[in-house]
Amino acid sequence: MKANQNSNQKFKFWFRRYFTRDVIFHRKQTGFIFFTFFNILITMGIIIFNTYILNDVLKFQKSLVLISVSISLLFCALLGDKLKRKTFIVRIFSLLNVLGIMLNFINFFYIYYIGIFISGFSAIVSLIFLIGIIIHESNILNRGRFTAYNLFLISVSAIFALYIIKEPNLQVFLLIPMIFSIIYLLFFNKYSYKETAERLKSKAKLINILKDYNNWAKFISFGLISFVLGLSYLRFNETLNVEIIYYILVGFIILAGVLIDNFGRKPVFISTIVVLSIIAIFASDLSNAIWNIEFVSALYGLILILIILLFITYSGDSTRDENRKFRTMVVSGYLIGMFIGFSIGYSIGIFLEDIQTSSSLFLINQIGAFACIILLILVYPLKESLKSNEI
Repeated sequence: MKANQNSNQKFKFWFRRYFTRDVIFHRKQTGFIFFTFFNILITMGIIIFNTYILNDVLKFQKSLVLISVSISLLFCALLGDKLKRKTFIVRIFSLLNVLGIMLNFINFFYIYYIGIFISGFSAIVSLIFLIGIIIHESNILNRGRFTAYNLFLISVSAIFALYIIKEPNLQVFLLIPMIFSIIYLLFFNKYSYKETAERLKSKAKLINILKDYNNWAKFISFGLISFVLGLSYLRFNETLNVEIIYYILVGFIILAGVLIDNFGRKPVFISTIVVLSIIAIFASDLSNAIWNIEFVSALYGLILILIILLFITYSGDSTRDENRKFRTMVVSGYLIGMFIGFSIGYSIGIFLEDIQTSSSLFLINQIGAFACIILLILVYPLKESLKSNEI
Protein backbone atom coordinates (compact mmCIF):
# COMPACT_ATOMS: atom_id res chain seq x y z
CA MET A 1 0.00 0.00 0.00
CA LYS A 2 2.79 2.40 0.96
CA ALA A 3 4.68 1.44 -2.18
CA ASN A 4 1.65 2.41 -4.29
CA GLN A 5 1.31 5.72 -2.44
CA ASN A 6 4.99 6.49 -2.94
CA SER A 7 4.78 5.69 -6.65
CA ASN A 8 1.68 7.89 -6.97
CA GLN A 9 3.42 10.74 -5.19
CA LYS A 10 6.49 10.34 -7.40
CA PHE A 11 4.30 10.41 -10.49
CA LYS A 12 2.45 13.53 -9.27
CA PHE A 13 5.76 15.23 -8.50
CA TRP A 14 7.14 14.26 -11.91
CA PHE A 15 3.99 15.45 -13.68
CA ARG A 16 3.97 18.79 -11.85
CA ARG A 17 7.70 19.22 -12.37
CA TYR A 18 7.56 18.82 -16.12
CA PHE A 19 3.99 19.71 -17.17
CA THR A 20 2.18 22.05 -14.77
CA ARG A 21 4.94 23.90 -12.88
CA ASP A 22 4.34 27.68 -12.95
CA VAL A 23 1.52 27.34 -15.50
CA ILE A 24 -1.67 29.18 -14.53
CA PHE A 25 -4.70 29.77 -16.74
CA HIS A 26 -7.39 32.40 -16.23
CA ARG A 27 -10.81 32.13 -17.85
CA LYS A 28 -10.92 35.56 -19.53
CA GLN A 29 -7.32 35.39 -20.71
CA THR A 30 -7.68 31.83 -22.07
CA GLY A 31 -10.95 32.66 -23.82
CA PHE A 32 -9.42 35.71 -25.49
CA ILE A 33 -6.34 33.82 -26.73
CA PHE A 34 -8.40 30.81 -27.85
CA PHE A 35 -10.99 32.64 -29.94
CA THR A 36 -8.50 35.09 -31.43
CA PHE A 37 -6.09 32.33 -32.47
CA PHE A 38 -9.02 30.29 -33.78
CA ASN A 39 -10.10 33.23 -35.94
CA ILE A 40 -6.54 33.75 -37.26
CA LEU A 41 -6.05 30.02 -37.93
CA ILE A 42 -9.14 29.77 -40.13
CA THR A 43 -8.29 33.02 -41.96
CA MET A 44 -4.73 31.93 -42.75
CA GLY A 45 -5.87 28.42 -43.67
CA ILE A 46 -8.33 29.74 -46.26
CA ILE A 47 -5.78 32.20 -47.69
CA ILE A 48 -2.96 29.63 -47.93
CA PHE A 49 -5.17 26.94 -49.49
CA ASN A 50 -6.87 29.25 -51.99
CA THR A 51 -3.70 31.03 -53.13
CA TYR A 52 -0.87 28.50 -52.76
CA ILE A 53 -2.36 24.99 -52.94
CA LEU A 54 -5.02 25.24 -55.65
CA ASN A 55 -3.40 24.75 -59.06
CA ASP A 56 -5.55 27.24 -61.01
CA VAL A 57 -4.57 30.29 -58.96
CA LEU A 58 -3.21 33.35 -60.77
CA LYS A 59 0.26 34.60 -59.89
CA PHE A 60 -1.30 37.99 -59.15
CA GLN A 61 -3.24 36.50 -56.22
CA LYS A 62 -0.06 35.02 -54.75
CA SER A 63 1.75 38.32 -55.21
CA LEU A 64 -1.08 40.21 -53.52
CA VAL A 65 -0.86 37.98 -50.45
CA LEU A 66 2.91 38.54 -50.27
CA ILE A 67 2.41 42.30 -50.58
CA SER A 68 -0.21 42.35 -47.81
CA VAL A 69 2.05 40.27 -45.52
CA SER A 70 5.03 42.54 -46.23
CA ILE A 71 3.05 45.70 -45.45
CA SER A 72 1.63 44.19 -42.24
CA LEU A 73 5.10 43.18 -41.01
CA LEU A 74 6.50 46.65 -41.69
CA PHE A 75 3.46 48.24 -40.06
CA CYS A 76 3.96 46.24 -36.85
CA ALA A 77 7.74 46.72 -36.82
CA LEU A 78 7.51 50.51 -37.18
CA LEU A 79 4.28 51.36 -35.36
CA GLY A 80 3.34 48.32 -33.27
CA ASP A 81 5.11 49.43 -30.08
CA LYS A 82 3.45 52.85 -30.23
CA LEU A 83 -0.02 51.28 -30.01
CA LYS A 84 -0.59 50.61 -26.31
CA ARG A 85 -4.13 49.15 -26.27
CA LYS A 86 -3.11 45.68 -27.38
CA THR A 87 -6.38 43.80 -26.86
CA PHE A 88 -8.36 46.58 -28.58
CA ILE A 89 -6.09 46.33 -31.63
CA VAL A 90 -6.47 42.54 -31.74
CA ARG A 91 -10.27 42.79 -31.59
CA ILE A 92 -10.37 45.34 -34.42
CA PHE A 93 -8.13 43.31 -36.72
CA SER A 94 -9.96 40.08 -35.84
CA LEU A 95 -13.11 41.80 -37.07
CA LEU A 96 -11.26 42.75 -40.27
CA ASN A 97 -10.30 39.07 -40.68
CA VAL A 98 -13.98 38.16 -40.94
CA LEU A 99 -14.69 41.10 -43.26
CA GLY A 100 -11.82 40.09 -45.56
CA ILE A 101 -12.97 36.45 -45.74
CA MET A 102 -16.53 37.61 -46.52
CA LEU A 103 -15.21 39.68 -49.42
CA ASN A 104 -13.23 36.63 -50.61
CA PHE A 105 -16.50 34.83 -51.25
CA ILE A 106 -17.88 37.62 -53.44
CA ASN A 107 -17.19 36.64 -57.03
CA PHE A 108 -16.37 40.11 -58.29
CA PHE A 109 -12.85 41.08 -59.36
CA TYR A 110 -12.11 44.20 -57.29
CA ILE A 111 -14.01 43.13 -54.17
CA TYR A 112 -12.38 39.69 -54.24
CA TYR A 113 -8.85 41.10 -54.37
CA ILE A 114 -9.63 43.71 -51.72
CA GLY A 115 -10.75 40.80 -49.53
CA ILE A 116 -7.46 38.96 -50.11
CA PHE A 117 -5.45 42.04 -49.11
CA ILE A 118 -7.54 42.76 -46.00
CA SER A 119 -7.39 39.11 -44.89
CA GLY A 120 -3.61 38.85 -45.32
CA PHE A 121 -2.90 42.19 -43.65
CA SER A 122 -5.27 41.81 -40.69
CA ALA A 123 -4.34 38.16 -39.99
CA ILE A 124 -0.62 38.98 -39.61
CA VAL A 125 -1.21 42.13 -37.55
CA SER A 126 -3.61 40.40 -35.15
CA LEU A 127 -1.18 37.44 -34.90
CA ILE A 128 1.79 39.64 -33.97
CA PHE A 129 -0.16 41.54 -31.32
CA LEU A 130 -1.58 38.28 -29.94
CA ILE A 131 1.95 36.85 -29.64
CA GLY A 132 2.83 39.96 -27.64
CA ILE A 133 -0.12 39.25 -25.33
CA ILE A 134 0.97 35.61 -24.87
CA ILE A 135 4.47 36.80 -23.99
CA HIS A 136 2.95 39.29 -21.51
CA GLU A 137 0.83 36.58 -19.83
CA SER A 138 3.70 34.07 -19.55
CA ASN A 139 7.19 34.16 -18.09
CA ILE A 140 10.57 32.67 -18.90
CA LEU A 141 9.83 29.53 -16.84
CA ASN A 142 6.51 28.58 -18.46
CA ARG A 143 6.43 30.27 -21.88
CA GLY A 144 7.00 27.14 -23.95
CA ARG A 145 4.31 25.10 -22.19
CA PHE A 146 1.89 28.03 -21.83
CA THR A 147 2.05 28.61 -25.59
CA ALA A 148 1.93 24.89 -26.42
CA TYR A 149 -1.14 24.21 -24.25
CA ASN A 150 -3.04 27.12 -25.79
CA LEU A 151 -2.10 26.08 -29.33
CA PHE A 152 -3.04 22.46 -28.60
CA LEU A 153 -6.57 23.43 -27.52
CA ILE A 154 -7.01 25.60 -30.59
CA SER A 155 -5.58 23.01 -33.01
CA VAL A 156 -7.75 20.20 -31.69
CA SER A 157 -10.84 22.41 -31.85
CA ALA A 158 -10.05 23.44 -35.43
CA ILE A 159 -9.48 19.95 -36.88
CA PHE A 160 -12.92 20.10 -38.55
CA ALA A 161 -11.81 23.27 -40.38
CA LEU A 162 -8.96 21.34 -42.04
CA TYR A 163 -11.45 19.22 -43.99
CA ILE A 164 -13.78 22.11 -44.85
CA ILE A 165 -10.92 24.32 -46.10
CA LYS A 166 -10.01 21.64 -48.66
CA GLU A 167 -13.49 22.01 -50.20
CA PRO A 168 -13.76 25.55 -51.68
CA ASN A 169 -17.54 25.20 -52.05
CA LEU A 170 -17.90 24.60 -48.30
CA GLN A 171 -15.48 27.27 -47.04
CA VAL A 172 -18.29 29.80 -46.65
CA PHE A 173 -19.62 27.76 -43.71
CA LEU A 174 -16.44 28.61 -41.77
CA LEU A 175 -17.83 32.13 -41.44
CA ILE A 176 -20.21 30.79 -38.78
CA PRO A 177 -17.53 29.98 -36.13
CA MET A 178 -15.57 33.09 -37.17
CA ILE A 179 -18.59 35.35 -36.59
CA PHE A 180 -19.29 33.57 -33.30
CA SER A 181 -15.69 34.20 -32.17
CA ILE A 182 -15.97 37.90 -33.02
CA ILE A 183 -19.25 38.25 -31.11
CA TYR A 184 -17.61 36.63 -28.09
CA LEU A 185 -14.50 38.84 -28.27
CA LEU A 186 -16.45 42.08 -28.74
CA PHE A 187 -19.34 41.61 -26.34
CA PHE A 188 -18.65 38.83 -23.83
CA ASN A 189 -14.91 38.72 -23.15
CA LYS A 190 -13.73 41.50 -20.83
CA TYR A 191 -10.01 40.69 -20.87
CA SER A 192 -7.84 43.74 -21.50
CA TYR A 193 -4.14 44.51 -21.72
CA LYS A 194 -2.81 48.01 -22.09
CA GLU A 195 0.85 48.93 -21.84
CA THR A 196 1.59 51.70 -19.36
CA ALA A 197 4.36 54.28 -19.36
CA GLU A 198 5.70 52.75 -16.15
CA ARG A 199 6.05 49.28 -17.70
CA LEU A 200 7.69 50.68 -20.81
CA LYS A 201 10.45 52.54 -19.00
CA SER A 202 13.71 51.25 -20.39
CA LYS A 203 17.31 52.38 -20.49
CA ALA A 204 18.09 50.08 -23.40
CA LYS A 205 18.57 51.68 -26.80
CA LEU A 206 17.52 50.06 -30.03
CA ILE A 207 21.04 50.16 -31.47
CA ASN A 208 22.38 48.21 -28.47
CA ILE A 209 19.67 45.57 -28.89
CA LEU A 210 20.54 45.19 -32.57
CA LYS A 211 24.27 44.91 -31.79
CA ASP A 212 23.72 42.10 -29.26
CA TYR A 213 24.95 38.84 -30.81
CA ASN A 214 22.11 36.80 -29.31
CA ASN A 215 19.50 39.00 -31.02
CA TRP A 216 20.91 39.26 -34.54
CA ALA A 217 22.08 35.63 -34.51
CA LYS A 218 18.51 34.51 -33.75
CA PHE A 219 17.22 36.77 -36.53
CA ILE A 220 19.62 35.22 -39.07
CA SER A 221 19.01 31.70 -37.73
CA PHE A 222 15.23 31.92 -38.14
CA GLY A 223 15.83 33.33 -41.62
CA LEU A 224 18.16 30.45 -42.56
CA ILE A 225 15.71 27.83 -41.28
CA SER A 226 12.98 29.37 -43.43
CA PHE A 227 15.46 29.61 -46.33
CA VAL A 228 16.07 25.84 -46.29
CA LEU A 229 12.33 25.13 -46.00
CA GLY A 230 11.66 27.48 -48.93
CA LEU A 231 14.47 25.90 -50.95
CA SER A 232 13.04 22.40 -50.47
CA TYR A 233 9.34 23.32 -50.55
CA LEU A 234 9.06 23.28 -54.36
CA ARG A 235 10.22 19.65 -54.36
CA PHE A 236 7.46 18.66 -51.96
CA ASN A 237 4.55 21.08 -52.43
CA GLU A 238 2.54 18.70 -54.64
CA THR A 239 3.26 15.60 -52.56
CA LEU A 240 3.22 16.79 -48.94
CA ASN A 241 0.35 15.30 -46.95
CA VAL A 242 -1.34 18.25 -45.21
CA GLU A 243 -3.26 15.97 -42.86
CA ILE A 244 -0.09 14.30 -41.59
CA ILE A 245 1.54 17.71 -41.06
CA TYR A 246 -1.48 18.85 -39.04
CA TYR A 247 -1.65 15.68 -36.91
CA ILE A 248 2.08 15.84 -36.15
CA LEU A 249 1.64 19.47 -35.14
CA VAL A 250 -1.17 18.55 -32.76
CA GLY A 251 0.47 15.38 -31.49
CA PHE A 252 3.90 16.81 -30.67
CA ILE A 253 3.05 20.36 -29.63
CA ILE A 254 2.78 19.62 -25.90
CA LEU A 255 5.97 17.54 -25.88
CA ALA A 256 7.83 20.35 -27.68
CA GLY A 257 6.63 22.91 -25.12
CA VAL A 258 7.70 20.66 -22.23
CA LEU A 259 11.15 20.12 -23.75
CA ILE A 260 11.70 23.85 -24.32
CA ASP A 261 10.83 24.75 -20.72
CA ASN A 262 12.50 21.82 -18.98
CA PHE A 263 15.64 21.20 -21.03
CA GLY A 264 16.32 24.65 -22.44
CA ARG A 265 15.82 26.57 -25.68
CA LYS A 266 19.27 25.90 -27.12
CA PRO A 267 19.16 22.05 -27.12
CA VAL A 268 15.75 22.17 -28.84
CA PHE A 269 17.11 24.70 -31.35
CA ILE A 270 19.99 22.35 -32.22
CA SER A 271 17.53 19.44 -32.53
CA THR A 272 15.52 21.58 -34.95
CA ILE A 273 18.60 22.01 -37.12
CA VAL A 274 19.05 18.22 -37.18
CA VAL A 275 15.46 17.76 -38.41
CA LEU A 276 16.04 20.51 -40.97
CA SER A 277 19.16 18.72 -42.24
CA ILE A 278 17.15 15.56 -42.86
CA ILE A 279 14.58 17.56 -44.85
CA ALA A 280 17.40 19.10 -46.90
CA ILE A 281 18.74 15.61 -47.68
CA PHE A 282 15.35 14.36 -48.87
CA ALA A 283 14.92 17.47 -51.03
CA SER A 284 17.70 16.27 -53.30
CA ASP A 285 16.72 12.60 -53.39
CA LEU A 286 12.93 12.34 -53.32
CA SER A 287 11.68 9.05 -54.76
CA ASN A 288 8.09 8.06 -55.41
CA ALA A 289 8.05 5.73 -52.45
CA ILE A 290 5.01 6.54 -50.32
CA TRP A 291 6.94 6.24 -47.07
CA ASN A 292 9.31 8.98 -48.20
CA ILE A 293 6.41 11.36 -48.78
CA GLU A 294 4.78 10.47 -45.46
CA PHE A 295 8.11 10.73 -43.65
CA VAL A 296 8.92 14.17 -45.09
CA SER A 297 5.38 15.37 -44.27
CA ALA A 298 5.88 14.26 -40.67
CA LEU A 299 9.23 16.07 -40.53
CA TYR A 300 7.62 19.24 -41.88
CA GLY A 301 4.97 19.09 -39.17
CA LEU A 302 7.61 18.51 -36.48
CA ILE A 303 9.88 21.34 -37.59
CA LEU A 304 6.96 23.77 -37.95
CA ILE A 305 5.87 23.30 -34.35
CA LEU A 306 9.47 23.57 -33.11
CA ILE A 307 9.98 26.81 -35.06
CA ILE A 308 6.68 28.29 -33.82
CA LEU A 309 7.46 27.59 -30.16
CA LEU A 310 11.11 28.65 -30.41
CA PHE A 311 10.09 31.85 -32.17
CA ILE A 312 7.56 32.80 -29.46
CA THR A 313 9.76 31.79 -26.51
CA TYR A 314 12.84 33.57 -27.89
CA SER A 315 10.74 36.67 -28.67
CA GLY A 316 9.70 36.77 -25.03
CA ASP A 317 13.15 35.96 -23.67
CA SER A 318 14.66 38.76 -25.79
CA THR A 319 12.19 41.40 -24.56
CA ARG A 320 12.36 41.31 -20.79
CA ASP A 321 12.24 44.33 -18.49
CA GLU A 322 15.25 46.13 -19.96
CA ASN A 323 13.86 46.29 -23.52
CA ARG A 324 10.15 45.53 -23.22
CA LYS A 325 9.21 48.67 -25.14
CA PHE A 326 10.65 47.09 -28.32
CA ARG A 327 8.70 43.82 -27.98
CA THR A 328 6.47 44.18 -31.05
CA MET A 329 9.47 45.26 -33.13
CA VAL A 330 11.43 42.17 -32.06
CA VAL A 331 8.50 39.83 -32.83
CA SER A 332 8.02 41.50 -36.22
CA GLY A 333 11.77 41.41 -36.88
CA TYR A 334 11.99 37.64 -36.36
CA LEU A 335 8.97 37.18 -38.65
CA ILE A 336 10.53 39.46 -41.27
CA GLY A 337 13.68 37.32 -41.15
CA MET A 338 11.63 34.16 -41.70
CA PHE A 339 9.60 35.79 -44.47
CA ILE A 340 12.71 36.99 -46.33
CA GLY A 341 14.50 33.66 -45.82
CA PHE A 342 11.61 31.59 -47.16
CA SER A 343 11.10 33.95 -50.13
CA ILE A 344 14.78 33.79 -51.14
CA GLY A 345 14.95 30.01 -50.70
CA TYR A 346 11.73 29.48 -52.66
CA SER A 347 12.97 31.76 -55.48
CA ILE A 348 16.30 29.91 -55.72
CA GLY A 349 14.41 26.61 -55.71
CA ILE A 350 12.23 27.76 -58.63
CA PHE A 351 15.31 28.92 -60.55
CA LEU A 352 17.12 25.61 -60.07
CA GLU A 353 14.00 23.61 -60.96
CA ASP A 354 13.63 25.58 -64.21
CA ILE A 355 17.20 24.76 -65.22
CA GLN A 356 16.24 21.05 -65.33
CA THR A 357 19.81 19.75 -65.29
CA SER A 358 21.37 16.90 -63.38
CA SER A 359 23.31 19.39 -61.28
CA SER A 360 20.25 21.37 -60.10
CA LEU A 361 19.28 18.80 -57.44
CA PHE A 362 22.92 18.56 -56.38
CA LEU A 363 22.99 22.34 -55.91
CA ILE A 364 19.80 22.26 -53.82
CA ASN A 365 21.42 19.64 -51.59
CA GLN A 366 24.70 21.53 -51.26
CA ILE A 367 23.05 24.89 -50.58
CA GLY A 368 20.79 23.34 -47.94
CA ALA A 369 23.71 21.56 -46.29
CA PHE A 370 25.80 24.74 -46.25
CA ALA A 371 22.91 26.69 -44.67
CA CYS A 372 22.58 24.04 -41.93
CA ILE A 373 26.31 24.29 -41.17
CA ILE A 374 26.05 28.09 -40.88
CA LEU A 375 23.05 27.57 -38.58
CA LEU A 376 25.05 25.35 -36.22
CA ILE A 377 27.88 27.92 -36.17
CA LEU A 378 25.39 30.67 -35.27
CA VAL A 379 23.37 28.74 -32.69
CA TYR A 380 26.22 27.09 -30.79
CA PRO A 381 27.50 30.34 -29.12
CA LEU A 382 23.97 31.48 -28.15
CA LYS A 383 23.36 31.96 -24.44
CA GLU A 384 20.79 29.65 -22.90
CA SER A 385 17.82 31.76 -21.77
CA LEU A 386 17.14 29.53 -18.76
CA LYS A 387 19.63 29.40 -15.93
CA SER A 388 20.76 26.01 -14.63
CA ASN A 389 18.60 26.33 -11.51
CA GLU A 390 15.54 27.15 -13.64
CA ILE A 391 15.71 23.96 -15.73
